[in-house]
Amino acid sequence: MEDAEIHFISNFFRRNTRSIDNKEYIITYSQLKTILSGFGYGMDNPDSNFINITRDVEVTRGLFQRRKEIEHQRITQISFPGWKNEVSAGTIRKIRVATHLTAKEGIDSKVFFRNATPLQALISRYKSPLESLANR
Repeated sequence: MEDAEIHFISNFFRRNTRSIDNKEYIITYSQLKTILSGFGYGMDNPDSNFINITRDVEVTRGLFQRRKEIEHQRITQISFPGWKNEVSAGTIRKIRVATHLTAKEGIDSKVFFRNATPLQALISRYKSPLESLANR
């Protein structure tokens, strides 16, 4: 009986998942800005052929009058020849590692470049049925 359940579950995952994509896709800096904004990052302060990769973070300021402000936190800095130029594969790797948007963290190339659904979404979608099977 258990072998049939395991076979059913493994077959289900085989049909509803895909292989991890580690390809490097060619994109422009303009496309990179759009991709990063979808993950909560930005590209700010272009200066002298460099640009910052940033993330907005909430900080509390003031000793007596405490107030919360949004601040651009610099994650890394990359070369920046212009919005229409192509981003090198090495630069994309640097950004993905610095922002934790790698396959190791669940964001493979299909999710990063092509807006595919991450595996975590599938797991969270079927969390309760999987838990009930685990607790049998």
